[in-house]
Amino acid sequence: MSIVIGAVAGVLGAILTIFLTPALQHYFWKFQRREELRLATINEANRLSAEFITKYMEEGRYKDPGGDFWQSFQTVIANVKALFSDEGYQEFEKMAAMMGPNLGPEYEKRDVYDFVVARDRALRVLYDDVGVRKIRPPWEWLAGQFRKTK
Repeated sequence: MSIVIGAVAGVLGAILTIFLTPALQHYFWKFQRREELRLATINEANRLSAEFITKYMEEGRYKDPGGDFWQSFQTVIANVKALFSDEGYQEFEKMAAMMGPNLGPEYEKRDVYDFVVARDRALRVLYDDVGVRKIRPPWEWLAGQFRKTK
């Protein structure tokens, strides 16, 4: 009897391994790829905001960065909206609103320092979405993944 149970368990284990391994690998590959896209988006947002502020400070006044800059920035905006939380997108939008003449519509109340503060706040929230700034125990991460899928 125990030989039969052992053989059945072995066969079932082998069958489960054959079918579950690719599915689990695909799931974790998708998760890893999403995180890579999110980190690349953060890096590009950081690069573009640094380029904007550097040009802004060099000129002492606003100088339009040009079409390629805005095209790249629109790509970043779309990626942030698609890949990050609503809070992350809102913080990013606050920074993005300052990327124009006189640092945006509230120019009389803003200076370069305000842009840097907004950029830093947006980057912190985006990095928190990825989980880079705050490492959580695996059980908290797993619980968060199940909440996201519901």
